[in-house]
Amino acid sequence: MLRITVFVSAIVCVGAILIFSGSSSKGGDNTQKSVNLSIKNDLQPYGIDVIGSDDPKFDSGLINSIEINDDTKQPVRAAKPLALLIKNASDLEIVGVSLRWSFIRTDGQIDVYPQIRSDVGALVGPKPAPRMIGKTGVIQPRTMRLFSFFDVQSTVTTVSTVADSPGSGSPTRGTEMSTRIQRGKDDLLKRTSSVELSIDGIFFSDGSFVGKDANYYFDEMRGYVRAKKDFLKFLETAQSSGKDESSTLSEFVDNTPSIPVQIPTSRSGQRYSNQNDAFSTSYAETMNGIRNEIIFMRKVNRSDNMIMRGYLLPTDEDFKILHKLPAE
Repeated sequence: MLRITVFVSAIVCVGAILIFSGSSSKGGDNTQKSVNLSIKNDLQPYGIDVIGSDDPKFDSGLINSIEINDDTKQPVRAAKPLALLIKNASDLEIVGVSLRWSFIRTDGQIDVYPQIRSDVGALVGPKPAPRMIGKTGVIQPRTMRLFSFFDVQSTVTTVSTVADSPGSGSPTRGTEMSTRIQRGKDDLLKRTSSVELSIDGIFFSDGSFVGKDANYYFDEMRGYVRAKKDFLKFLETAQSSGKDESSTLSEFVDNTPSIPVQIPTSRSGQRYSNQNDAFSTSYAETMNGIRNEIIFMRKVNRSDNMIMRGYLLPTDEDFKILHKLPAE
């Protein structure tokens, strides 16, 4: 059962005027541009809250959500105007977050950037080992996490890792990352009049989903879970018929289409055209991913017996039934 903290307001829009500094091509003069950011969150009844970067509680919440030190604060500062904290006030782990950034250009056109962060092992596998409890998923219950258009969470993690390496020169690395973020931000916003962000969807660890889902994230995950379940069924059927591990894995590799990696030319735009497209594309990509995993593990001399045992760890009961919760 989903137990949540209920908030009074169903829709919250957080507005902020963001000032961005840059350098012109002539003489390095500093220039500034004001851009309006509006954050829409209609998921408060499900225990989802947001704190915009202009909120007085943002800095204190930031300290609790990531490791901030002299080496990591530069990238965070560079990305902060297009950043927010998402708080999980529910009793369930959040395993997927779908955001939708809309940049309204000065010529009136709108560039849409879907952004998804997933850690969905809880939907398709056994419970984590005791040592991993609290370390999986995207947002643990009663905690918050930093999100940014520039994915500064991954950037900060990288800088922190570098900072732990002796002689790595992490301050320089932090400066390089913040410089790249600043340049990307300046280039993006020079043609932007305002920015809108919506919390488009949230997946909980019990398989429940909330959100309007313009990104078709729910159907993307349906395809992912179905592929994982079909592959498990394939292995179980082969095993029960007495087929050996090598023949089973070779049959899957030979009969699963190889999908070439497609590098997007732009982050802007809708990836899927509809729900069926999201499901079928995700299903095919997941099967192809499993195929590539098997090929790789064989290349590094992992035995077919060991590969099979790893894939047979989940049971049918471990797969969550994905379902949308009714709108509040």
